[in-house]
Amino acid sequence: MLKDYKNKIKLISINTLSYTLIAFFSIVLVFLSVYNIETKNFFWHENKNNLANLINLFAAISGFLGIISIYLFAKKKQIGFLIATLNAIFLIIYLVYSGLLIDATLNFIYILIMIITFWKVKRGKTKNIPKYIISWEILLIIFILGLCVFLVFYFTNPLINKVVKYLIYKDYKEFGYNFNNFIWGSILLSTSNSVSVIALILMTIGFKSSWIIWCFKNIASILFFSGIGFLDITLILINAIYMTFSIYLFWLEKNESQIRFAFIGMGASGKSTIIRELSEFLKTNNIKIIDERLTDEKVFLKYMEDFKTNGYQTQILFFKDRLKQINEMSDYSYSLIDRHMIDDFLFPDTLIEMKYFNKKQILFWKYLYKPYYKIMLSVQPKVDYTFVVLKIMS
Repeated sequence: MLKDYKNKIKLISINTLSYTLIAFFSIVLVFLSVYNIETKNFFWHENKNNLANLINLFAAISGFLGIISIYLFAKKKQIGFLIATLNAIFLIIYLVYSGLLIDATLNFIYILIMIITFWKVKRGKTKNIPKYIISWEILLIIFILGLCVFLVFYFTNPLINKVVKYLIYKDYKEFGYNFNNFIWGSILLSTSNSVSVIALILMTIGFKSSWIIWCFKNIASILFFSGIGFLDITLILINAIYMTFSIYLFWLEKNESQIRFAFIGMGASGKSTIIRELSEFLKTNNIKIIDERLTDEKVFLKYMEDFKTNGYQTQILFFKDRLKQINEMSDYSYSLIDRHMIDDFLFPDTLIEMKYFNKKQILFWKYLYKPYYKIMLSVQPKVDYTFVVLKIMS
């Protein structure tokens, strides 16, 4: 009881700190939208036209919504997709006005990514966005993808503006017209864009360490807006706020309390009996039991009756079901899964040894499904306690 009370107090303290930071940063952004630090004047005292003032306000609104969406994604709440979409819309308006057309296009792509990811999350079984960790395999993919995206941005940034200037609007600004250093400004802008693409994909999918990657994006943006590209005090502060908040959310997730249990063992070993005997204890301690089989009982019986005909398809189905169950563990502070994916890798290889898979199925399993499921397992948060049940002694 005392432990539960302490946990509740800790949770309230963390939430209070989070809301305080959001409120503080939001006030700062609203202030920056109406006050020019360089001239030390409010916008209604300056000679700027109303459109320029409105655009600055949109930049601040985008920053405010960005902070809210970051927090919601950190809490794995689906409403984060809506807030992040609004954030991108306001930012697109600012970027088009500033002549950064490729950045505006990029934010439009963000919106498409969020719509697709939201649709996939809604189709899944989990209530919230799953939580993944960055493995070495994913890190290699991130590096290769990031390098390719960087090169695309670096060489297409000037071309996009030229195409718009030639085909749509002759007076549209040339890319880099206001850069103090064209080469380094282009490098920093392409770095910021490519890193933000990777970070957004990781964040919307549910990778926990995406906040650190956002920090690299923020550093590149701060350098760009500090005068290497052009000077914009508001955007420097917005990116500094984002980086501070990202570091805080990374710390929050690193200290998140989640404990996972797994029971694994061969069929008829008695593990389900043990879990059933512990059910009252597990319920009392708010430990969610995630059942062993999602697959229809008839499918399982057909599999047991004829391994050669049904073995391959049923094993693939088992892996898909188990992956859904492991993702479901993200919804609970304490969870127990009856059998784990590491247990399932034994059975397809055994069926291959027994010659129940044909040549095509063996190739698909070894070079497509097995590597895919190994990567998906590598990005799952590790199980804290694993119980291997060999046999219950009578």
